Amino acid sequence: MQFESALSRVRRLQRFGRCLTAFVFITSLCALIALVAGLLDAWLAFESPGRTALVVTALAIASLSALGLLIAASRFSEKTAAIAADRILNSPRKPATAALTLHTEQETPLAELLAARAREAAAVEIASLPANRIIPWHSTRPAILAVFCTCLPIAILAYLLPDATSTIARRLIDPSADIAPWSQFHFKVEPTETVAVYGGELALTVEISGGTPDQAVEFLIRRPGKSKIQRLPTFRETESRFSRTLDSVTEPVSIAFAIGKARSEWHTVELLLQPKVLAGLTTITPPAYTEREPFTANLDSNEIAALEGSEIILSLTSNRPLAPSELIFTPATAPGIEPVPEEIPGEITSADTVTFRWIATRPGTISASLRDVRGTAAAAPLELTLKAVPDQAPVVDLNSPPRFLLATPSSVLKIDGRAEDDFSLSKVRLIRTLEGFRDRTRTVAPSVNDKKFEFGDTIPLDLLGVTPGQIIELFLEASDHNPSLLGQGSSEISRILIITEEDYAYRIRAKTTLEQFNARYRAIAEALRDAREALEKMKAAAEADLPDPEAMEAAQDAAKQAHQEAAELLEQLANDFPAFEMEKRLKDIARNAAEDAAKNLAQLNQFNPKGPADEQEEAIDEMLERLGARQEEQQQLQQDAELMAEAGKLLEMAAKFQQIYQTQESLAKRFLTIAEEIHKGDDNN
Repeated sequence: MQFESALSRVRRLQRFGRCLTAFVFITSLCALIALVAGLLDAWLAFESPGRTALVVTALAIASLSALGLLIAASRFSEKTAAIAADRILNSPRKPATAALTLHTEQETPLAELLAARAREAAAVEIASLPANRIIPWHSTRPAILAVFCTCLPIAILAYLLPDATSTIARRLIDPSADIAPWSQFHFKVEPTETVAVYGGELALTVEISGGTPDQAVEFLIRRPGKSKIQRLPTFRETESRFSRTLDSVTEPVSIAFAIGKARSEWHTVELLLQPKVLAGLTTITPPAYTEREPFTANLDSNEIAALEGSEIILSLTSNRPLAPSELIFTPATAPGIEPVPEEIPGEITSADTVTFRWIATRPGTISASLRDVRGTAAAAPLELTLKAVPDQAPVVDLNSPPRFLLATPSSVLKIDGRAEDDFSLSKVRLIRTLEGFRDRTRTVAPSVNDKKFEFGDTIPLDLLGVTPGQIIELFLEASDHNPSLLGQGSSEISRILIITEEDYAYRIRAKTTLEQFNARYRAIAEALRDAREALEKMKAAAEADLPDPEAMEAAQDAAKQAHQEAAELLEQLANDFPAFEMEKRLKDIARNAAEDAAKNLAQLNQFNPKGPADEQEEAIDEMLERLGARQEEQQQLQQDAELMAEAGKLLEMAAKFQQIYQTQESLAKRFLTIAEEIHKGDDNN
């Protein structure tokens, strides 16, 4: 066993030396393959697919060669090891080979003993050999020489052309990387960040250094996933500067500039999708004093209208995830005044929605610029118009008294007015002024929460103690809930000139015509006639053979309306100023008739249209009798009025006759004067 162990040691050391030699040869082979591949790449300027194929081929050749050399080196038998040991021992007896041929089992014990001794002696001799003598160092010398011969050119090239060597080495180490082929030309592409907006254009330029281009400079385009390269000409700006513009970019592409086989690195044109506004939503919260609820509406137009002081929330939804954007509000100013824009920051409320909040204090324009998360701005900002609607002051009208009125110290002024606000009234006041005295203010509505307010009242002037010649001014004033105290409105001023009753009667008589004088008497007669006819229709319905409650109810309603109108008319005539002596009788008759109409109206309100016929007839007769009690007096007054009207017509005719007579007399005098002048020969006139 000692012999086998010693021989195994020789075998291992010999195999190690052979493998070491093989490894050195493999190194030289790899260096040779790398040198050849680098020269090919420098000559042919392979693109990534070509370099990949070249590297794969080189690795396959190197791997197969290394595998063959390692297999050959590892095939080392015991016989070859014994021969190598005898060669190292340099003994003519060849103890290792002889011992290997002897077997431990012999035919005779003596032969076995001799064989054992021979193997032991060989084992002692082989074991005495040092390891450095067993390892075949001499065989590594050619391999080392081969490595030197292959690495020397590479070292020379690396020393003389470091950039080229480094570039080619990086291209071969990582064949899939975008590393431009080595050349004497250096390309500087601008802009360094090649980004383009979708559908837009991208202007690219290249500055070439390292030599004067001896061939045409081309613009290379490569689409993703495709190996085909499109070559386009470039525009020469200077001797070393060239440019090209990409139009209508709608997909990512890779671009480069090339001179023959030399080119720049590939630059991927990154496509930027511009954000667009897909939808808009406005939420307007009116000021608290308006007591209005917030309302939300879609942004359907380019205008936002809101009450001054309202909070506006504008939410814009885009087709892209958004980054915080800003809104520029430019207030409207007078001509010649430079507006000062205000920036309103936006808040990202969801991935694709940005929200702006501000208070609408004045009108102006809004410009919202959106940016996506990559910083790409929209093609154009969203332009809107803000209409800040001011809170209108209350509108106040004083319908009665009119703007100018004549009144006596005993007159009763009727006041009729109304106030209206666009949101809500808070207070209404009546202001009364008199020359020489302080203003008197009376709050007629201390707390109003409606949009409209109707006001009616009367002022007896005798209670004020006014005297003829004084002027009373009246107007209504209203305010709303606007905290700025600008919501004040007032009516036009009504002026009442106080005059004496004689002067007032004279003025009325001077303006009253005969038709106007007689119209009052006819109005009384017609009102009482309508009321009487309505009662007679009720009586006819009550005397019908078959009771008809519906007909009776219709006649009752007509009688109510006729009596109501008659009572109002008679009351107005009774309160009117008597300009003529005869009108004093008219006032008394009108007042009495108004009382009779009011009594009939009260009785009509209690009349039962479905009651017994005899009770209905009795009630109707009573109302007819009440109206007819003063009929003779009314007829007499109307006849007197008609007589006065006829007398007035005669007086008018007499006045016209007197006017005609005076005119004829004037003409006769003028004719006589002209005749005398003509007789004297003067025809100038």
